[in-house]
Amino acid sequence: MSSNPFAAPEELRKAEAPPWKSPVIVQEPVLLFSVGGVLEGSLLFEPESIVAIEAWDEAAGRFDRVSSGALKDLEVRPKPGGVGGRLLVHSKAYPHLSPGDVYQPLGSPLAYPSTRDKKSGLLFSEKGWFHQKSILVTYKHGEAWTGQVPRHDASKLPGLQRVLAGEATGRKSLDLLVLGDSISTGANCSASMGLFPRYHGYPDLVAGLLQARLPGVAVRLANESLGGASSDWGKKTLQDRVDGARGTHPGFRFDLTIIAFGANDAGGRKPARKYIKNIEAMMQGIARVNPSAEFLVVASSMMNDLWIHGHNDVLLDYQKALHAMASKMGASVAIADATQLWKDVLARKPYYDLTGNGLNHPNDFGHRLYAHVLGAVLGIL
Repeated sequence: MSSNPFAAPEELRKAEAPPWKSPVIVQEPVLLFSVGGVLEGSLLFEPESIVAIEAWDEAAGRFDRVSSGALKDLEVRPKPGGVGGRLLVHSKAYPHLSPGDVYQPLGSPLAYPSTRDKKSGLLFSEKGWFHQKSILVTYKHGEAWTGQVPRHDASKLPGLQRVLAGEATGRKSLDLLVLGDSISTGANCSASMGLFPRYHGYPDLVAGLLQARLPGVAVRLANESLGGASSDWGKKTLQDRVDGARGTHPGFRFDLTIIAFGANDAGGRKPARKYIKNIEAMMQGIARVNPSAEFLVVASSMMNDLWIHGHNDVLLDYQKALHAMASKMGASVAIADATQLWKDVLARKPYYDLTGNGLNHPNDFGHRLYAHVLGAVLGIL
């Protein structure tokens, strides 16, 4: 794994440990809010013990562990209803916000227009503000995951399963194409912002997990995603995307294509019917290039409900439509349901713990959640 071209070993170890499997949660981000003189944050589970707290050191340009003495300022309580943990910090030494800080005056440097009532902006930054203001909590827990667990269906993606099982004799490469929007470019992962610890976006994590399982096969990743793109763009420019992949990797075979649109479609409230037609058109186009091509279609992560374009109700429509589509398309199509995982995580944590920009992009932890879903569905976790 040390020679993996896509991600560092420590990244892949985290990607291999989803919350429904691991008794230790590593570097879970928490954005603290000042409530009644105490700093409060939420954790996925109620900790049995805190292993480490890390906070951003501006001078060093990295996260560093807070001293063991400072841990005395921490208190952990169960959340009402018994789902997740409540972190209380009896010190103002940690980075924190007041609840009203998520709203910013229109025109402010940290404001993106706008809230649903259009009266104010929302706290927004593409340059690492959320990354640096969060603390990272590593802890042990004994709580069961009550959300949906992504499942591997052995009847799906048989070509990939043969490669993973070592049954594809003479196979020298596995060619992975990614078509998506800014999330699929890795937007707001720390590597994309040039910030410590420089963790990668989910496409690199998934490619890295595949490569770790296939030491004798070269995983070739062609990421043809574009920030701001919708499924309309994916359909319209598909031949350009095919040509781009072939330009990156001569002889590219399009073994597995990850199609991950939805956030920008939902932002414009595109009907699910039109969205699905675009996804189907992309798959048909790739299948004309390689009749044996297989597809992993991603139901997008959820957005900030406060944002005027954060139409999660539309994403839920897409989620339902994608599952219906896949049920009719046979073994060559599987669904990775990030929408459901976000819904389940957001029942335990606020959106600001998962975002890299405050609106729609995942942070490092969010990209890791994507890798958990895709890895589970592919059967590589």
